[in-house]
Amino acid sequence: MSILFRLVAFTLLLTAKLVVSDALAQEPIIRAKIEEAGTRAGSASPSRVECACSRVLHLTPQFPLFALPHALVTLPDERSQNVTDTINGVQFSGIQKRYSIIPQVSGSYNIPSIQISFGYLEDGNRKQTTVTSAPVSFTVDAAQQDGQTEFAAGSLELSQNFDRPPDKLQTGDALVRTLIITATDTVAITIPPVDVGTPQGLDQYVKPATVADNVSVGRQTASRRIETIVYTASKAGTFSLPAISYHWFDVQSQQIETATLPEATVTVAAGTTKSAPLAEPASSSLASWQLLWRLALPVLLLAIVLALVLRYRVQLSRILHEWNEQRRNSFHHLKRQTLRIIKTGDDAQINAALQVWSRRLGYSSIHDWAAAANDGALVAQVETLQRQLYGKGHCADIDRHVLAHGVRSRLSHKRAPKPPALLELNP
Repeated sequence: MSILFRLVAFTLLLTAKLVVSDALAQEPIIRAKIEEAGTRAGSASPSRVECACSRVLHLTPQFPLFALPHALVTLPDERSQNVTDTINGVQFSGIQKRYSIIPQVSGSYNIPSIQISFGYLEDGNRKQTTVTSAPVSFTVDAAQQDGQTEFAAGSLELSQNFDRPPDKLQTGDALVRTLIITATDTVAITIPPVDVGTPQGLDQYVKPATVADNVSVGRQTASRRIETIVYTASKAGTFSLPAISYHWFDVQSQQIETATLPEATVTVAAGTTKSAPLAEPASSSLASWQLLWRLALPVLLLAIVLALVLRYRVQLSRILHEWNEQRRNSFHHLKRQTLRIIKTGDDAQINAALQVWSRRLGYSSIHDWAAAANDGALVAQVETLQRQLYGKGHCADIDRHVLAHGVRSRLSHKRAPKPPALLELNP
């Protein structure tokens, strides 16, 4: 049985003209109540506890779990609800929390006193208090079918599927059967297993079941138990999987229901084995030599390469070093490095990078490089950079995009004209 035990914490909605004549209505109280009677083992019956306070709550009430012999008590994974109530003519608001109680056997149950701690405001001051509920009792009737206690739920669905057609098997194949029990108003761990029986002529292995709560089924949630059975056949033939009858108690109709699955037929054909033709000794020997050469050739090539590397390692190291130096000193490498520094470096790093860049292009200074580009924005940014480094006071930040554009510009790539080595003969 799954009892829905609701715990509600209330606080008074204060107004400027509110007057309460009953002094008791101003004190914190807590009430526990089972909303429905006549519950059965495995069925669902809602109940609740109400906690009321005559001040505005500022600290959410703490809802503890409690122990109940022969029952499973949990807090469902759902949000608390804001509720209102009127007590002695005074309007209260509060928080409602639902408990789930799953009695395992029939009989009388006593919910113990529950202590709820929460904070409230009184004359602008924060205070804390603890209230205790009165014990609540309820009786659980047994749902029986031929003397057998049955599982109870709000609704239940039993289904099955196979991983392959059961009538197209061969000896040695495995047939996986999955049984799914989906039920509402219960907890998954309380769903009993399915009696699948024992088929004649088939080996049967039952895997451990898996259970899950809060499974989405349409617009509501349910609990689910999944069982997996593996069948194998060592000989050909036709075999039957027994029909399944799963009894459960419907708490809505207060009737014992039976979910059924029909008998399934498993057909197993004799497995076919193909014998490999005997190869001639000469062909077998030739194939062995070919396989040996295929394995030895890569090893031989690898050994030759390693020998050459070891013998000419000094020359190879020098060649790699020269290639790396050429790459580092190349124009395109310097350009990429300059753009990277403009993007991520500080003003001093940018100035140093542009000095190297301008000298590489043949200019004596950054100003000459910027002037040769014939770009007023670039000249302005170079002057801003110089004032940032060497001027007094604070000036505007540099525009890194303009400097990067100047480096990428085709005009800035031209070297400055150098004077001829010899003077003209007839000026």
